[in-house]
Amino acid sequence: LISIFTMIFISRQVNLKELTPILAKGVSPVFNAAYPMVVNFPFGEMVIFLMYWCYTDSKQKLRKISFSAVGISGLILTLSLIFIISVIGVDYASSSTIPFLEVIKLINIGNILTNLDAVGIVIIFIGGFYKMSIFFYGGVSAISTLFKIKNSIWVIIVMGMGVLLFSNTFITNFPFHIWLGKKV
Repeated sequence: LISIFTMIFISRQVNLKELTPILAKGVSPVFNAAYPMVVNFPFGEMVIFLMYWCYTDSKQKLRKISFSAVGISGLILTLSLIFIISVIGVDYASSSTIPFLEVIKLINIGNILTNLDAVGIVIIFIGGFYKMSIFFYGGVSAISTLFKIKNSIWVIIVMGMGVLLFSNTFITNFPFHIWLGKKV
């Protein structure tokens, strides 16, 4: 991400005037727009990390690491949003399906370093893989703990088939997935 941010900056695509006006209509529109999203993303993911807290030795380390993780992820998300808005603007960023990829497409350093779409896809794929793996194992751990199952291999198999069946049956496309996550 640091290299992507650096390349965006070097390619002179950043226009900080896109970030203005800040709070032009006050704080209330920001809170009204952010309310469901602030609760669900990215801090809704903290619920899954509750399943991993039992593996720590020290409660002081747990508190320190948790606050550090939330702070660092919040900083990275803030920087990412600042770069996205300052490069492609608010209107395009809000209507784009994957605004990070749209920003990466605009990197052009001396007409030599261009077309870095594949790098963006790899970053998104690796991040998504780790996120889904952590979510899946957290769910397996929760079910195994709830039903006191010692050998979790059967939980992994059944849950894996269930997730595959559910996603293919009920989540038909990406816009429906976004609608379901935001509205329902």
